[in-house]
Amino acid sequence: MHDTPNAMQHSVSTLQVDADEVPPAAADSSPLLDPETESSNNPTPDSNEVHRRTGENQTIAWLLMTIPLILHFLSIVVLTVAIKFYISGHSFNLDSRRALTTFAPLQSDITTAISSGISILRIFTTMWTTSTAWRCAFILMENGGISLEQINRLLTWQIHFNSNPISSRKAQAGALISVILLAAFPCQLSGPILTGSITWTPSHGFLGGKPIDIATSFIIPDWSKYNFSNPMHHLQQGHSRSSIATYRKDMVTAAYLALMAWPWQDSSQDGERTMKRVTSRVAHLPIDSTLSNVTLPYFAVTKLEWITDPWTELPEKLIQSVRSTSLFNPFYNADWQFDSDGAHGQLVHTFALIPDADWDMATPPPTPFTGTVTETRILAGVYSQSTEGPPCSAQSPFGKIPQGIGLANLTVAKDLPGCYIFARVTYVAGASRCTNCRVSSWITIQNDSSLTVSPDLTTVDALDMMPLVALQMVAVGSISVPKAYNNLDGYAIGLLTRSYGAAWTFLMDNYIDGQTGGVKAGVTVRIAVPTSKANVLWWRVLLWLMLNMMFTLSGLLFLFLQSLCRQPVVVNPSIAALLLDTSDVLHKKNRALCNFSRLVKDDEGIGYLELRQEYGGHRRVVVVEE
Repeated sequence: MHDTPNAMQHSVSTLQVDADEVPPAAADSSPLLDPETESSNNPTPDSNEVHRRTGENQTIAWLLMTIPLILHFLSIVVLTVAIKFYISGHSFNLDSRRALTTFAPLQSDITTAISSGISILRIFTTMWTTSTAWRCAFILMENGGISLEQINRLLTWQIHFNSNPISSRKAQAGALISVILLAAFPCQLSGPILTGSITWTPSHGFLGGKPIDIATSFIIPDWSKYNFSNPMHHLQQGHSRSSIATYRKDMVTAAYLALMAWPWQDSSQDGERTMKRVTSRVAHLPIDSTLSNVTLPYFAVTKLEWITDPWTELPEKLIQSVRSTSLFNPFYNADWQFDSDGAHGQLVHTFALIPDADWDMATPPPTPFTGTVTETRILAGVYSQSTEGPPCSAQSPFGKIPQGIGLANLTVAKDLPGCYIFARVTYVAGASRCTNCRVSSWITIQNDSSLTVSPDLTTVDALDMMPLVALQMVAVGSISVPKAYNNLDGYAIGLLTRSYGAAWTFLMDNYIDGQTGGVKAGVTVRIAVPTSKANVLWWRVLLWLMLNMMFTLSGLLFLFLQSLCRQPVVVNPSIAALLLDTSDVLHKKNRALCNFSRLVKDDEGIGYLELRQEYGGHRRVVVVEE
């Protein structure tokens, strides 16, 4: 139906008849959907024969009718394939399409593309449903009739209720059309399901950057020949006020490095073997940039066994070491950083490895020394304190004492009674080589994969600094200390690991970096470019796909219904409707266009509209009374 209105009048709704082309037997080809005929309106035997316009190709007509349905199906396939293979799991730039070495669309481009695809899909859906609504109206008018109210509902909402059918044929056709329209309707509301199926998470790509120099410890082939009387062993400088003040300043600096490396209490964001190093040399690099080869501290607790009865299991010398009044004893100086006027507060819940020698002396390296330390030491810690009654009955930040841990009542720091716990700790200390180390915060780098211990010049000195660095971290209430409540093991291990890392970093940046004992190694940098990664909720995509496949199946069911009809398919339903002969309807109860802007109560009694075929194949709309 593509030609002039004059030619169109002979093929209105493609339901007209040419008695010279189709034999009378065609009238019985489809008993379900053949139109009813009445002898009064069809005076000749050939009046039921189908009229087809000369030169009209029905194959082309069917193809033109199904184009929107085909395009709808192809759009579904294209969108699904694009999301599966080109969007899901891929990262897209945020600011510049050329920020990385290869072209990558922006996140906004992907969002726009998906929205555009859904809009195009909606166009094809509308094209098909609008035409299908008219075609369904024609089919119903050919098979028992349809009321004005039903036509209005069908064209407005694409739904049909088959109420009060006047024939069994109308009931069957109406039921099929109701199923077809109902299956096609949900697809029109499915667009937000697909757009909401993609969530975005921060990610990054990489660009090559200029190498940077980062200090690394000097590895000595023969450690037995190395003289450890180096400037780092300033514990041996005596107890003069100036040396203690200098050492306290170093502890404060190291504790501050721990605060920058671990700016939160919850250690769940890091693995047990995550090590960090603070260095200003990466301050200019974006977060998530990587360094090819960096030296990191290494401290790993391999065994932690709490002691059930400290008084019987520990030697007296070790108990006395905890009670020592040395200024380097962390338990004696539990609040020494606040000691300006001689006043002291409550005990700090710190933990420390008890040295074999006196607190005042630097721990000598083991013999033979390999650059690493693997040993078992006694760990002591302040569990609770009390100024009234038995100390061990006081509340503790660790919660209830776990079963199997013994408590020792000791008075150490400035006559403050405390409840101490002890454990045997086996650990490995040294340094490690980290490949593809990540810049995790402003001036912090860390490993994201497992590390192995390597020899290091600063191992022994970092172990010496650990007790007072840990004291400083806990005393100031640093958030770099792990959470304590119901986390006794995690607190002790985390405090040891972080205090060692802070001490090691301090020594590396303040002694190794500026002296002949260390070197600066050139490190290859990969600069992180922020991107956004698409994560697809596939259950949403499958739901959207199911609703659209229902639309496709609905279209196929309509094509099957259309194929059962005796009359040719209507390619342009709106033009066919415009050229329908509806004079019988317009003059029924004076329902002309001038007063027919909408349906009113008086229109309910008009009856059903039916297409009737008259002499010569002419079809017109007649009113059938209920």
